[in-house]
Amino acid sequence: MPAKKRHYAFAILPALAAIELAAHAVEVRGAVADADYEAAAKEVAAKANSEDLVVFAPGWSDPIGRQHFGPLVTAERAGFTDLTRFPRAFEVAQGGARRSELDWYSVESETKVGALVVRTLKNPTYEPVLDDLLEHVAPQKMSVHV
Repeated sequence: MPAKKRHYAFAILPALAAIELAAHAVEVRGAVADADYEAAAKEVAAKANSEDLVVFAPGWSDPIGRQHFGPLVTAERAGFTDLTRFPRAFEVAQGGARRSELDWYSVESETKVGALVVRTLKNPTYEPVLDDLLEHVAPQKMSVHV
């Protein structure tokens, strides 16, 4: 490789670093503020019943939502397998995102909370659970016989 070309090869690393720094600035600017999540949590807490579902959209924001919503995201709400068991769902979304598994729920209301939107969705095929097996899972309620 001629000496002149090698000289320019060392300029690539600083150029890549500058591009990476600019990309980071764009990503950080688009982040939702903690205060918005906390305000959305208050909004959902005021409206939600214990049998309602709470989800976050897009799906990758779920861990962030759980962090801010704390006890509002119970094991039953987070680990759902059957969506017919919930009469309503609260979808906390950013950037117009939706959860595709809730497409068949009808939108009752939408409230803008900072950079988030809290949607109240109604389940048109709600079926109440008669006996939830999770309620029977506890050390004092179970025994193992060999």
